[in-house]
Amino acid sequence: MINTIVISDIHLGTPVSQQKKVLEVLKKNFGTLIINGDLFDSDNFRRYQKEDWKILSKIRKLTKTHRVILVKGNHDPDVEFLSAITGMYFVDYYSFEVGGKTFYVEHGDKHDFWINHRPLVTWFFTGLYYHIQKLDKRKSLSRKIKGWSKSWIEAKEIVRTKMLKKHSGFDYVLAGHTHYPEIYVENDMTYINSGSFCDEECSYIEIDNFGNAKLKYI
Repeated sequence: MINTIVISDIHLGTPVSQQKKVLEVLKKNFGTLIINGDLFDSDNFRRYQKEDWKILSKIRKLTKTHRVILVKGNHDPDVEFLSAITGMYFVDYYSFEVGGKTFYVEHGDKHDFWINHRPLVTWFFTGLYYHIQKLDKRKSLSRKIKGWSKSWIEAKEIVRTKMLKKHSGFDYVLAGHTHYPEIYVENDMTYINSGSFCDEECSYIEIDNFGNAKLKYI
């Protein structure tokens, strides 16, 4: 059995969300599920399709037999009531230990300059991006735009550097937000970004009972 699964950036309510792949992961045999931010894209539930509600229903069932934690992401600020209804623990960050190894989990948006210092610009382009997704039937252009934007603002480098510096002392530091899956080792610390479930190839993290963490692709 997998000890812990860490998944992030599902963005329910958006046309690019890969709901079927999310459900495949949620059907695995594991003990703890950590959703590291941006389970939701917005609190406008008129956007949600049947597939989105299937995921929330599955999570609700999991909370009866598993520990399920939702770490707050920049798209999750107004969903405390929904996390309570589904039975998830809603936290700003999460730390735990498996097999003698320590883990720190945070979405990563707190280290994003544009979100923290240019909120109106971020809000405008987030809305524009959603409409591009609706018009882009194949979703290939939408996914390229997201990748270009994250590269342009150097999000993956900034989030990685700041999280490793701020949370030194942990064996593993786990992030999301950048939609860029990666493993980076520095001074006996391992940084892993779980990527997203909005791309053609999706990714997440599996942790075994010995505290070994791996990026998995689906």
